[in-house]
Amino acid sequence: MAFNLQARGECDVFYIVCGRPGDCEQDVYSAYAERTETFRECVSTDLEVLKSGTLFYQYSSGSIGEIRGCSTLALYGFILAVLRGSELCFGAAQRSDVIDELNSRKERGANPFVFFLDEFPRAARIKTHLSDENQRKCENSLRTMRNVFLSLGLAVVISSTNGTARNLFETSHRSRGSGPGVWCVVFPSFPRVVVNGDSGIPVLLMEIIKHSRPLFAEIALKYVRDNPYRVSRDPIDYLKYLNAMAGALASEFSALKRRMDEFKIGQLCLLLSTSYPVLDDTIDGHFARRSEQSAFKLQICTARGLWKDNEPWACRCVMLSPKEDILLHLTLTGGPFFRPFDQPLCTVFSTIQPPFHYDNTEQRSSDGMRLEALTAAAIVLASHAGGFGGVAFPTFLCELLFELGVSERGKMMQLVQDVESAGWETRVVPFL
Repeated sequence: MAFNLQARGECDVFYIVCGRPGDCEQDVYSAYAERTETFRECVSTDLEVLKSGTLFYQYSSGSIGEIRGCSTLALYGFILAVLRGSELCFGAAQRSDVIDELNSRKERGANPFVFFLDEFPRAARIKTHLSDENQRKCENSLRTMRNVFLSLGLAVVISSTNGTARNLFETSHRSRGSGPGVWCVVFPSFPRVVVNGDSGIPVLLMEIIKHSRPLFAEIALKYVRDNPYRVSRDPIDYLKYLNAMAGALASEFSALKRRMDEFKIGQLCLLLSTSYPVLDDTIDGHFARRSEQSAFKLQICTARGLWKDNEPWACRCVMLSPKEDILLHLTLTGGPFFRPFDQPLCTVFSTIQPPFHYDNTEQRSSDGMRLEALTAAAIVLASHAGGFGGVAFPTFLCELLFELGVSERGKMMQLVQDVESAGWETRVVPFL
């Protein structure tokens, strides 16, 4: 995202990876490791400087007011070096020098500067298990990282997979008469995929790719080009190709998500075709999207959380419909080469944390799982065992009983005589 922003030519982007050196998992992060280390050293140094200016030598909260009240900081030196295009940072600098440099850039018509803070660290207590003191120090450090730029009127973009940036919005309550302030504009929808025609890709398969999210479409196109379909008159060959492709893509898609508990919750909601709330207001646990259909302004208030249209807002996620993201439904809901879960469905339902609570029923959260939801999801999952061409009824029944915890997987059951004589042995259950 940072490099796309830079490529537009409308602003100068300075990219900083905020994770600790050694946490870099991509080549681009390693390339900026020295910059990351310098930035974090400046933050650590300035926290002590800011601390010395507090009453009774308490920890600095990293607020904009505290930073503005400090005339000399190492971070000012860091920012000044960036604005001047210097590859070296020569220690602390005066705030007035930074302001003079900003004014000079403005006078000569230079592009506005944007600082892009990538991989912004998580500060949630449930994830870090820090003591109260260390938790406070961590939050103050992260707040300082962001607020030093805001104190100078510089644009800063925070990219993260957690809610830390929102939680550190303010350190003090506003006056009683003031309401929530606009925090950001949320764009919940995906852009449409634009795919150039490829004569080597079957028409139906190309339509599937076109009606999927951009990420899935890109991965699917690579698979098809690396494993081209060899035209055959036998439709079974086409189904075999689609099943093999779905299995390979499902494994690749699921590998993109690392927090398995959150991914399991998303998998259940995908099978149940339901929406669900998320506690930290992020959607990276699965391939969900916000329930809103169009862009909206999200407001924030320290005491009362997030607001939308001057009313309390809660983050609720939904899965895209098959019309919008068909590869999501054709891959991650299971098939002959991929299972959505590593346990029977009934076990997943009973052990998932936090426990499911169904808002459209009278069920209490402590009453256990709803049999209707388990059965519906199990039927869908069992119908996918044979792939897109459907599954023979005996196999379907075997898979269904396994998902419900009635029998072991692969154990075929003898059909009762009436069912067998009615020809159910040869019936096929469609891919639901």
